[in-house]
Amino acid sequence: MSTSVRGWFSQFWKITLLITIMCCGPVLSYTRDQLLDARPIQPQQLPSNTWENLQNLGLSRFQRGCRAGTRKHRSIPVIHNPHRRSPEPPPKNPSNCLKTVPVHDPNRSKLTFCHFNSQSVCNKSGDILSYIYEKNIDICGITETFIQNQVSANAILPNGYDIRSAPRPNRTGGGVAIVFREDIVVSKIQSGIKTSFEYIEGNFTYKSTCMHIVVIYRPHCDSNKKKIPTSTFFNEFEELLNEQIQNSGKLILTGDFNFHLNKPSDPDARKFMSILEDHDLLQHVKGPTHMSGNTLDLIISRQTDNLINNRSVFQDIYMSDHMAVIGYLNVAKLNLVPWYIADNSSSIILQPFMITNTSNLSHFIV
Repeated sequence: MSTSVRGWFSQFWKITLLITIMCCGPVLSYTRDQLLDARPIQPQQLPSNTWENLQNLGLSRFQRGCRAGTRKHRSIPVIHNPHRRSPEPPPKNPSNCLKTVPVHDPNRSKLTFCHFNSQSVCNKSGDILSYIYEKNIDICGITETFIQNQVSANAILPNGYDIRSAPRPNRTGGGVAIVFREDIVVSKIQSGIKTSFEYIEGNFTYKSTCMHIVVIYRPHCDSNKKKIPTSTFFNEFEELLNEQIQNSGKLILTGDFNFHLNKPSDPDARKFMSILEDHDLLQHVKGPTHMSGNTLDLIISRQTDNLINNRSVFQDIYMSDHMAVIGYLNVAKLNLVPWYIADNSSSIILQPFMITNTSNLSHFIV
C-alpha cells in the first residue's frame, strides 16, 4: 500500500475516533501541533545523491514540455484586395443567369408502386418516411411491419399520405400495411390471417382507374415454430385468387412469398408459377430481392389488365435484408413537371411539384 493511501486511512480513523469521542464521550481538546500531526503523511524529498544519480542517467527532466511541441509564433497571412467593391451591382448578363429547364422523365408521369419487407417499421421509421418521399411513391405495400398501434403506423407517413395497417394479433412480428397518397380514394379495406399467410386488400381509385391491391406475407413457421406445409399455402392462395374474380378493378398482388423463384428447379417455385399461369397472372420481378440472392418479394398483375410493364419493374435499395421493389403503373398522374436550375457548369435537381395549368408557370420564373 502506498504512503499516501496509508496516510489517508490514518487520517480517516483519527477523524472517526474524534467524532465518536465527541458524540459519545467527554469533550476533548487538542493543540495545534496535535492537529497538524493528524494530517496525511507528507511526501519525503529524495536524498541529494539519489537525485544526482537520476540526472547522470538522463532520467530527470528540468523543463515542462509543450503539448504540441515547441511553441512557434506564426504570422497570419493577410490577403489584400486592391479592388474596391462597386457600390452598385453590375448590370445583369442574360448569358450568365441561371435558367429553369423542364426535365423529361416519362416514368414521373405514371403512378409509382413499391413493396418492401421492413422487418419492423418502428426502428427505421425515418428511413422509410424519407424513402417514400424521395422516390415519389404513390402506393406502397409493406410486409413484416411489426406495427402494434396507430402511433407507430403514423411515424412512417410523409405529409399527404395515409396508411391502412393489419397488425398480427396477440403475437409479435408479422403485420402487413399499405401506404398511399391522400388523393387516392380507398374503399373496401379488409384483412385476415390464414393458416399459411396474412394479408390486407382493398380498392384504390385514382382518377378513373380502379385497382384492387393485395399485400401478402407468407412466413415459414406458425406461432408454435412449426414449419407450415407449402401445400397448405397453395390451397389457401388459390382460394384467395378465386375470390378476386368478384372484385372490380385491375389486380395487383405483392408481398414476401418466401419462394425461390430464381431457381426453376425448385418444386415449390414451379408449383407457384403454375398457379399464376392458371389464373392468367404475370410475375414481374426478375432479379434477386434478398441478401441471399433469392427472389422472394414479388409484384404480380393480371395479364389482361396491362397495368405493369416488365421493363418498368426494378429492385432498389435494401430496406432490411430485403430490397425494395418498384414498378411504374400504366396510370397517368396529374401534370407533374419536375424542374431543375442549370448553368453552364452544374445543375441542381428540384423536387417535382404539381402544376394544373402550365400557362401560369411563367409567373414563377424570373
